[in-house]
Amino acid sequence: MTLAKPPTPMTIPLSLPGPELLAAQLIAAEIAAEPPELRRWVSFWLGKVRYAVEIRQLREVLAQARPVPVPGAPSAAVLGVINLRGEIVTLLDLGLWLGLAPACREGPVLVLEQGGFSLGLRVDAMAALLKRMPAEVLAPEPVDSPALRALVCGRTADGDEMLTLLDASVLLSPSLPAAQAG
Repeated sequence: MTLAKPPTPMTIPLSLPGPELLAAQLIAAEIAAEPPELRRWVSFWLGKVRYAVEIRQLREVLAQARPVPVPGAPSAAVLGVINLRGEIVTLLDLGLWLGLAPACREGPVLVLEQGGFSLGLRVDAMAALLKRMPAEVLAPEPVDSPALRALVCGRTADGDEMLTLLDASVLLSPSLPAAQAG
């Protein structure tokens, strides 16, 4: 998997207005000063459970998206497609895909990208950005759902709460596991 390098002050467009350019440079300097093994995760809610995907697998977050249904879609979890600035992106209800309750109909969409392929995941709500060193990522707990088991890559604590970490690249691979929802 090819990973994008974090932005540095040299790659920030200089056409940004003054305050935005300064903010971008400060963020880039902060990222450049972090240890290379540090990983950033964006967390979100599905029902009452928090999950997270590594931010390097995330292209963008849409506040909402209205999919165009695709007749004959292979799974009820496929909500349809969205037009993202001229690119057609499949939108998946992550809750249904994992065999859980469907995600909020108007919930945010995580747009994942890998190798030029994009996929949208409808979730219930966004939570927080987390930074974790490898030692802070624990082994995953056993799960019954085959779809969830294929995605889980670990877990981590956020205060008193445990989050399940997902490897979104599994959803973006050609050998995508079959959804449990029908």
